[in-house]
Amino acid sequence: QRYKVAVAGPIVGIVGTNHAVSVQVDQNGRPPYQAVQWKVQYDPSKVTYMGGAASAPALAAFSSCSGPVHISPTLTMGCLKTAGTTSFTGTGFTLNFRCDTTGTANYTLIELLAPTAQTFIKIGTTPQLFRVTVEPVQCKVDGDGDGMPDDFETANSACLNVAVADAGLDPDTDTLTNIAEFNAGTNPCAADTDADTMPDDYEVARACLNATVADGAANPDADGLTNVTERAIGTNPCAADTDGDTMTDGYENGCTNPLANDASGDADSDTLTNVAEFVLSTNACSTDTDADTMPDPYEAARPCLLPAMDDGAGDPDADASSNVSEQ
Repeated sequence: QRYKVAVAGPIVGIVGTNHAVSVQVDQNGRPPYQAVQWKVQYDPSKVTYMGGAASAPALAAFSSCSGPVHISPTLTMGCLKTAGTTSFTGTGFTLNFRCDTTGTANYTLIELLAPTAQTFIKIGTTPQLFRVTVEPVQCKVDGDGDGMPDDFETANSACLNVAVADAGLDPDTDTLTNIAEFNAGTNPCAADTDADTMPDDYEVARACLNATVADGAANPDADGLTNVTERAIGTNPCAADTDGDTMTDGYENGCTNPLANDASGDADSDTLTNVAEFVLSTNACSTDTDADTMPDPYEAARPCLLPAMDDGAGDPDADASSNVSEQ
């Protein structure tokens, strides 16, 4: 069984500095499981593993076992123990380490199968064995001690100084400090790293956007509006209905207001509320959406008529009179 591991932030360690990285194990859509213990394998030639309590923030029933237990020079094991038979959909631990030399250290989270029989994970009542590799840790030098590795500052020397602690500055004036740009993977010397017309700070603040990929034309919330358009009109590109009035932002981008709950309003004064027009797929800005000379409310009140389609010449009741003439 293979599970994915989510790591909060890039794993870049500064030589000589202690770090703590949150590692989350996700069952990736599989049934709930129960964890008993975990262990971490690492390269002692590049890093020092400092143990640290296993963590499951959302689960008060879980607590860390005594440890870490040093099994061999390259292996350290920590553990989680259950209270009762609590099931959950994910857990993780804090990876505490210190880089001792420059280079890449590959951490591996290895799940084993009982205290005596090496049982580690159970899905239902069946023991499972799986192994997940955590993203490599890059151990780097930071000469000025500002939290940004020398190679990052050198690569961005147009606005950074490798010999000066300038982590708190914002040379590109995008409201993100240099250290924030480093952590986000954005360019501290450019306010819009991916050149998609959305500033880095705007994209970093929104989970559905990627500040390093040109996604201005994308539509992650599927509301009919591109990310660039949502920024221009002030709506949330990560939510299809910014104001929560049950009408999508794309629908409201007209005579209704996508930033205010105006569901009960009647923008075109045709007696149909804005939300009623949304449900009917009619135009809240026009009294006769399909331009067939029959007003939207007239057609909406008659099941045989279609207010969003020109059916003026139709004769659904077969009485030899068109819909328009019967109006």
